[in-house]
Amino acid sequence: MTSTRNVILPRLLGALAALAVVAGPSSAAGRAPAAPFSRQAHRCARLVRTIEPLARVKRWKGLPTAEVRRRLVDDLRRDSAVAAREVLAILSAGGAARVKLLWGPGVVCAEAPDALWQRVASLPQVEAVFDDPPRLAIEIDDGGDGPNRSVPPEPPLVALRVPEVWDRGLTGRGVIVALIDTGVDFSHPDLADHLWVNEDETPNNGLDDDGNGYVDDDRGWNFSSNDNDPSDLSGHGTKSAGLIAGDGSAGKQTGVAPDATLMVLRRGSTQAAMWEASQYAVDNGAAIISQSSSWKWSFTPDYASWRRQADVELAAGVLHVNSAGNTGTSLDAEPVPYNVAAPANCPPPWHHPEQTPRAGLSSVLAVGNVDARSLLIAPTSAYGPSEWTDIRAHRDATYPFEMPAEYQDYPTWEGSPGLGKPNLVAPGDNSTTTALGGGYVAYAGTSAAAPRVAGIAALMLQAVPGASPAEVAQALLETAVDKGPAGRDDRFGAGFPDALAATEALGPPLEVQVVEVIDPGTPRGDGDGAADEGEIDRLRIEVANTSSQTLEGVEVRLLSGPGVEARDDYQWLGAIPPNGTASTAAPHLSVEFGPGTCSTRARLEVEVRQGGQRRIEPVFVPVGTEIRDDLIATDFEQPAGFGVSGSAADGAWVREQPVGTTHDGALANPDRDHSADPAALAWVTGNGPTDPLAADVDAGSTVLTSPAVDASAHAELELVYYRWFYGADAAGEDRYRVEASTDGTSWTLVEEITATENLWRRRRIVLSDLITPSATTAVRFITEDAGGEDVVEGGLDDLTLTGISLDCQPWSIAADPNPGSVGATLRLRPAPGAHVELSWDPPSAAGGQDPELGYRVQRSTDPAGPFTTVGRPVLEHYTDIDAAAPTPRIYFYQVQSIQP
Repeated sequence: MTSTRNVILPRLLGALAALAVVAGPSSAAGRAPAAPFSRQAHRCARLVRTIEPLARVKRWKGLPTAEVRRRLVDDLRRDSAVAAREVLAILSAGGAARVKLLWGPGVVCAEAPDALWQRVASLPQVEAVFDDPPRLAIEIDDGGDGPNRSVPPEPPLVALRVPEVWDRGLTGRGVIVALIDTGVDFSHPDLADHLWVNEDETPNNGLDDDGNGYVDDDRGWNFSSNDNDPSDLSGHGTKSAGLIAGDGSAGKQTGVAPDATLMVLRRGSTQAAMWEASQYAVDNGAAIISQSSSWKWSFTPDYASWRRQADVELAAGVLHVNSAGNTGTSLDAEPVPYNVAAPANCPPPWHHPEQTPRAGLSSVLAVGNVDARSLLIAPTSAYGPSEWTDIRAHRDATYPFEMPAEYQDYPTWEGSPGLGKPNLVAPGDNSTTTALGGGYVAYAGTSAAAPRVAGIAALMLQAVPGASPAEVAQALLETAVDKGPAGRDDRFGAGFPDALAATEALGPPLEVQVVEVIDPGTPRGDGDGAADEGEIDRLRIEVANTSSQTLEGVEVRLLSGPGVEARDDYQWLGAIPPNGTASTAAPHLSVEFGPGTCSTRARLEVEVRQGGQRRIEPVFVPVGTEIRDDLIATDFEQPAGFGVSGSAADGAWVREQPVGTTHDGALANPDRDHSADPAALAWVTGNGPTDPLAADVDAGSTVLTSPAVDASAHAELELVYYRWFYGADAAGEDRYRVEASTDGTSWTLVEEITATENLWRRRRIVLSDLITPSATTAVRFITEDAGGEDVVEGGLDDLTLTGISLDCQPWSIAADPNPGSVGATLRLRPAPGAHVELSWDPPSAAGGQDPELGYRVQRSTDPAGPFTTVGRPVLEHYTDIDAAAPTPRIYFYQVQSIQP
């Protein structure tokens, strides 16, 4: 289909080009003249980003999705903290209000005078500074009311074939959908049982228990007033919620996924507030974002930041379903190729085959609006194509900032077709949904269409919990019922969703949950319980039925992969009960691990079949035994080789029993260590008994540095510690910083916090993502006071630095067939909890080794020693060694004479 486009003519900037800080566009097609700067305008600075999220997550293939997401968020936080340091210092010193760093889009936002923003704009790490004024809800929302003529059962659900998916036991159970909207009526009977609860947060204790940056966010967050009450005041969010998860308790079945869990995020009225809500969803475990609001062309969006946030969502495994907008008849203000508003104009996770070019991907499916009764397209439904290009050069010279080169990938000039939008259409106008205060109400627009697609995605993710955003998008787009002109077009996208066909396209509702290596020791194994290169090992595979119906005739097949060959590759599992599991039976399936697989996570594929459907899931098997070697492990009851340095006038690190200094009624220093009793000591700063200003960190920094350890033998390093930080009165200036080094000279940031967290907070960092393990690896902890009369305190306890590697050599002997002489060394990697027996020939009398003497076996974790005696004295030809440590690691054994 060929769409009519309103071309936006480029115009000269004129004198505006000389401005260091761009306020916003002057009048251009579809955009009103920008308002003059106010002295306390809310603006954002977009930072230079050194991390490309979609590329970063490729290094973590084979890890669980939750672990990949955690590592990604840690890296983005760290990257943003470094880039924002100077920006935050300028804004804080200048008295800026509402200062906030958002690691998702990589922006710092605040209310500050022009002079501060001029300074910020001049920094090399700042790409752009832009106004972010609040907008009225009626401008942002993509919904409406209209007459309520619907009669239960809700016709849109039937048209979408949703009840047929329910008949298969799929209702969205266990899937978290983050609803970025105006909040939700928590008391509505259709919704009350389906609202997310943050189980890691203790309600109303005034603490950020889970360390996510939000205090008492036990049921979501209000990004409009920055508090923990996301209740709905306008009704728009309650309407959207009903179309996702309304369960019909009050009489009408409105929700597509009535057992899905809604994470309620009440959006604010600025771009920054919306980005922050999305960031929260990513950080707190949402699988889907449903958003029925958008930022129009006439608002002058910072498209690059919207795209960045969508990239982060996709990298984190989050599918974002967004209303396309109701601007299809508002082409003067919202012209094509910007008629579909942000973030709906961001690329999808998977490209329809008819999309050309196929350039960058992101997380967003844009949903247009068809009438819920007639299924005809609404004239107001926004349409594409959308464009990603150098807007200044090709569309509007008054657009206030440059588009990064990586986002100039979907032009519509010189014959280029742009990015096809919307991606789908769904019932919007003439919908019925849950009402604020109870009961039901009419709903319309793309605001009503998008939640229904989010609900279908929730049904699909219950069926296949491990499905990626790309897999869900592909299934939805490939099975959509074509509408309008044949094929994909810019009014209907791929068409109208078919919930049943899309769910079936993902495969049966079966999930591979467990892959356990069984190394029996024969025919080609060493019996150590781990897969090793050259072995043929057994794999026990456990499959879960994710639906609430019994699944008959389940089959499982193992497929070969790079370097691995499936041997016994098939088993019949039979029936699996609702929400139950079934496992392969002994002797299980088998696979041979070929050359080059040692110390890797070998990729296999497991195919599950049921009822004519099949699904193939990749699994990753570590080849070798994971060796965890605690290079440093201390509760600081002993010094453990840590040293103190720094420039602070007062408040240096001390290893003492914390005394619990208070400031303004809050604990500045901890009142006890973190370790379990009887341990009592921790590293704290100052540790003054009364006046917090008398012993806190002043006018500089205090540095606590670990001893250098040899981590060069390990592929991965894990750092775990508990920290405490109190930085009153100057958020953004005083800080607690953790750094790591490979040589004791150059230091890499591990994490940095500037906001008070006056409780013992556990942190686990994969240090090898930041540095290469070396023979002189060290970490240090810095508490810094930037000056003034601020109270600044830090704490550290229970630190472990663990080297992790995959070892493929269970044993080695210095002299074949056995050590054979006093002092020879045997390298051995026992299985966890194993009992080790060494058989050996008595030493020869030659060379002064008297066979009549007694001998004993000694053990060390280092071939150079020191060795300690284990087992009993040896007068026979063998000795029985004591049980190995419960954690796999490498040991070295020597036979030594009792007498010299």
